[in-house]
Formats: sequence, structure tokens, C-alpha cells
Amino acid sequence: MKIININESQKKRLFEAYDGKFSFAELDKQGDLCDMDFYCYKHLGNSFAEGSSRVVYMLSDNFVLKLAYNKAGIEQNKLEFERYDKTKSKLFPIVYDHSKNFEYIVCENVVPADDVDFEKILDIPYKGSWKQDSAKEKSYSNIYGGDVEIGYNKYFDNIKHEDDGWDEPTASDIIAYLERRFILKTDEPDEYYDEMINKIPWFKELGKLIENEHMCDLDVINNFGIVNRDGKPFIVVIDSGFNQEIFNKYYKYYT
Repeated sequence: MKIININESQKKRLFEAYDGKFSFAELDKQGDLCDMDFYCYKHLGNSFAEGSSRVVYMLSDNFVLKLAYNKAGIEQNKLEFERYDKTKSKLFPIVYDHSKNFEYIVCENVVPADDVDFEKILDIPYKGSWKQDSAKEKSYSNIYGGDVEIGYNKYFDNIKHEDDGWDEPTASDIIAYLERRFILKTDEPDEYYDEMINKIPWFKELGKLIENEHMCDLDVINNFGIVNRDGKPFIVVIDSGFNQEIFNKYYKYYT
């Protein structure tokens, strides 16, 4: 299994904004996951995200550390690394490194996506159509003189929507369809959906990942984020460390 390594001197430079005492070598020496979490908190400050089995610490604007705090988190770290290492898919955040037993992984930082991001980047709304005002307005209550424009986004200058909104399948519809086809096995191929998927490379790639990597539980906006790809914003799957096996092993009896 190939590992993309950041050497210790490169890692050290990531933490200049913190107390300057963080060391991956010292992190690896901590006794258990609780000790590792305390060490990160002590030297990196508060975590900025927390899930059901992992906590995320900011290393820099571009790097984060995903630290497990139970066995499920360790397995999710391992799966996230293995999926990225196997596919090198642009839809996954880059995983740069991991600890020996996958207590943590070092990943590309991802900014959470919202409904508007899907429409900006993929030209399809996540759920329903985003509406812009037809003209610029001024906010006269603004303390700086009332000359700040509201209800207008230059990104959407050339995008127009019908008054009755979006009448095609949304991104959420397509993702749910892909999961029903390849994970739940409840849907037959739908020519209309498949035609839309083939027109948008992002959905075509997501379909391959769902089918081949058995990815599941994706149809929630919180699962997606934005990274920079070749100087342009790109939507990725924030957490690829999850599959049906992990769900059945650790989470099934809590739902």
C-alpha cells in the first residue's frame, strides 16, 4: 500500500501558528486515543469538527488531522485512506499520511458545501432552485451609508431561473437514485436519470465510487464540501470512511 508522506520538517512548519511544540513523533507516543486527543487539544487548540467517532483538528489552512476516539473511528480512518489510495479520485479529499494503526490521518482541508455551491459548480441545485433577485437593491439600514447591495450575487449574472423553479431531478435526487441502484439494489436503471448522470462528469464519477467502493449514506448536504482543484472550486465527499459493514458493526443498533 503506497503512502503519501509529509516529512517531519514539513509537518513542523504547519504548526507555527500554534504553540510550536506539536510533534507527530510525540503524538505517536501517547498511551491511548484519549491521551492523543488531549495532546492535540493542548498544542493545536480546540477541534473545529466532531463526528460520531472522530474529531478534526486544524493543522493549517490546507491540512487537517482526523483523530479517532473509538474503534469505529480507527476503522473509518483506515477505510478513508484505503479508498483514496486505491482510487485517487478527485471526489475524495487528499489523504497525505496516517499513523501506524490509523489512530489519525492527515487530510486536505475541506470547506462545507451548501445548496448554492452545487448550482454554482455543477449547474444543478442540491434541492430545489436557488432564486436571485432580478435587480440590485440597497440596504438603507446599513451603518456605513446604505450603499451595500443585497439580494444579488455577480456569480449568477448569467444564470436565469423560471418562475416555477427547478423541474428536473436535483443533485439530491440523483445521489439517492445511485444509492438505490448500487447499494440498496431496489431500482432498475432509469434512462432519464442515467442520461443526466452521463452529461455531468461529477455524477458519473460518484456513481462509479458508489458502485465499486460501496459508499452509502451520502444523501445529506453535510457530506459534501469544497476544495480547490486546478484553481477552481470542486465538490468532494467530506467523509469517505463509511460503508455498510462499519454501519452494521458499530451503528446499526443505535438507529
